[in-house]
Amino acid sequence: METYIPAFNQVVSQLGIEGIKVTLMSEVISNIIASENDDWDAILLVEYPTAQAFKTIAESQAYHTIAGPQREAALTDLKLFMTQKTAL
Repeated sequence: METYIPAFNQVVSQLGIEGIKVTLMSEVISNIIASENDDWDAILLVEYPTAQAFKTIAESQAYHTIAGPQREAALTDLKLFMTQKTAL
């Protein structure tokens, strides 16, 4: 993932979309409550200002050319969730 984040940030910069930021990159140290097949080694959280901003990035040729190969090289599996921040 160390090479993915700079590539992702390059795509964000090229597309000129404001408000997209990597908010967390964390190494998983233990699997507390999960199925046996969920053996993750890292978590990456990216905040997008809108669902459309995510769609623009995901569908862009720049992403598939620059960041996509870095992501594929770093991942065996992935899960993608869209969430909405709520007040605590």
